[in-house]
Amino acid sequence: MYHRFNENKYPSTNIKMDMFDEQMKIIKNQGYEFYDPKNFLNEFDKVKKSKKILITIDDGFKSFYNEAWPYLKKNKIPFILFVSTEPVGKRGYMTWDEIKEINDSDIGYIGHHSHSHEYLIDKTEKEFIKDIETATKIFKDKLGYIPSIFSSSSSACPKAKLENKNTGANKRKIFRTFRSFIHLKIIYIPPCLYIYTYIYTIIK
Repeated sequence: MYHRFNENKYPSTNIKMDMFDEQMKIIKNQGYEFYDPKNFLNEFDKVKKSKKILITIDDGFKSFYNEAWPYLKKNKIPFILFVSTEPVGKRGYMTWDEIKEINDSDIGYIGHHSHSHEYLIDKTEKEFIKDIETATKIFKDKLGYIPSIFSSSSSACPKAKLENKNTGANKRKIFRTFRSFIHLKIIYIPPCLYIYTYIYTIIK
């Protein structure tokens, strides 16, 4: 999971491109395949015959478009770009035209990353649903469809907050809220130090 590229003033979410290049080479040299997001949903619960890694990019920062996108395109590495709709076009973020460029490519897949990118566990159920549905309407208007994979971030919350919120009760709250307006097929909760991400599939 990546965020910013060559933005050294944001060390907690940034990666230098030479390090990113090295990581991509390690993946290849270790015999892993880059997982095409277009196959991810259909094959998620199937036994894998080969080692695969899914590359994900969060937030749609301009540095991804300027730095990593040319690299991924040149090397034909597939990925998911999770977009929060509220900051699109603002300073430091990609525009809808740039997001559409990714969407129209053979390797880029757009993911649903809420509207506000706020810590949704702290929201009421009504606020939670409104945030997701706002983004859903914007995606439908701008891209012509609703992304099938959803990722909700804690907005890089502190570790202490993570430990307080990472409880079964909060996970059940998330599940119940999503189940109230979409068919929830997959929940993926990767372990990470500062980022707490839920990935869901939204079945249209």
